[in-house]
Amino acid sequence: MVIDSWGHDKIKLRVMSRDWIFISHVTPKNNYQAAWLEAKLTLLGYKVWVDIKDLRGGDSFWPEIQAKIQKHTAKFLPIITADYIERASTPRSGVRKEVSCADGVRDIENFIIPLRFDTSEYSSFPIEFQEMNGFDFSANWADGLTKLVKELEKSNVPKVSNGDNYIKKWFEALEIKNETVQKEEKYYTNWLEFVLPAKIYVHQPNSINETVLNQLGYPYIIESVYVITFVDKETLSSVSSLIKSLEFSVEDFKKRDDIPISSHFILVEPNKKLVKLLNQTLINFLKSSSLKVYNQSGDKEIFYFPKKEDDKKKISLKIYGRSNKAISGKSTDVAWNYAISGAARLFPITYFKISHHLYFERDEKPLDKDGQQEYRRSVASGWYNKDWLDMLLAFFQKLKNSENTDQVIIPLSNASQLVINCEPFKLLAEHGYIEPQKVEPEGEADATAEDITEVREEAASGN
Repeated sequence: MVIDSWGHDKIKLRVMSRDWIFISHVTPKNNYQAAWLEAKLTLLGYKVWVDIKDLRGGDSFWPEIQAKIQKHTAKFLPIITADYIERASTPRSGVRKEVSCADGVRDIENFIIPLRFDTSEYSSFPIEFQEMNGFDFSANWADGLTKLVKELEKSNVPKVSNGDNYIKKWFEALEIKNETVQKEEKYYTNWLEFVLPAKIYVHQPNSINETVLNQLGYPYIIESVYVITFVDKETLSSVSSLIKSLEFSVEDFKKRDDIPISSHFILVEPNKKLVKLLNQTLINFLKSSSLKVYNQSGDKEIFYFPKKEDDKKKISLKIYGRSNKAISGKSTDVAWNYAISGAARLFPITYFKISHHLYFERDEKPLDKDGQQEYRRSVASGWYNKDWLDMLLAFFQKLKNSENTDQVIIPLSNASQLVINCEPFKLLAEHGYIEPQKVEPEGEADATAEDITEVREEAASGN
């Protein structure tokens, strides 16, 4: 090759050799994020270098890594987490060396693109990155990847293949996800409707003995020296002597601002007491149904089915005209379970609002709080609303205790029961939108699921 006196061809040759994307991260703590990102970018046709085995730990490998960054890298992508920030501030660490080396590359615009994978404050980023434009992956990895790939394409980062594969088609689908359609659209909520019993009771026992009250097997709550329950006077007096017993219409109970119980006690906001009793009813039932409990941050209880050897992998949703769905599985080295929590609501209908959760364990032991959060974001980074809806339907199909109906039935007293519909409350709209169909491998998904879950007509018919 002839190189002129200005060295133009030499510069061109050097720039063209920069065809690698270098992922900088902390090993082993951020290996999963790094491997996930490497896989996605590789599938799109990019050449990606990532150090999963921590070759940086040996000084003999550093010259090779330094040359890779300085001479062959088109974009340097640091995976920013609290661990990365700590290592980047540690002298002579592998991460510190990579940051310093990348900061020295000044002839490529936007060479460094910080990727924020947790809730670390931007002000705590390595000083080299603080004025750089990056992308936030902390809320949704899929959204972060979409924005990153657009930047790589804008910067003309070379590919080794055309990337004509399912992940490219997924990106194309995302481009049309907000287009509305003039047609009647069916929406499922995450509301499971129930009908309240007619009567509720406030009892004053001679003394409150929870061991005795629990023998009845019916839900109750305690307010001061009173027991609020759906159990009538005759039933409760069979196990505990009563000083006073009052009967109320449930409709009146939930509408009143306060109810005088005695000259010394006023039941304030009885509707909130009713909600508390209904929440206790659901919790008691889930625990009695042999579900396992995991306490999230703040001691919030979520419930999931324990895995049994004879369990079918998928649960039939034929009753809804939908495909079978699994509510547990494996992703890389962890097992996941779909889990729920519920909260009673009295308006605009009476229902339990069901919240979606994922629970993770490794070797049959739960991951710590940080691990639970990390894997939920990654494992669920490609699931769409339909996946969450189908898991909710499958969960309650497995939970239901009435063979002939699509219901969960919970006894409230000798004379009343709470009947919960397993099919969520539906809404109809005059407009809809085109939601991308799932193209990710089984086990990856959209990390958020809203109160209103869209279901296309095709999905409702099982197609």
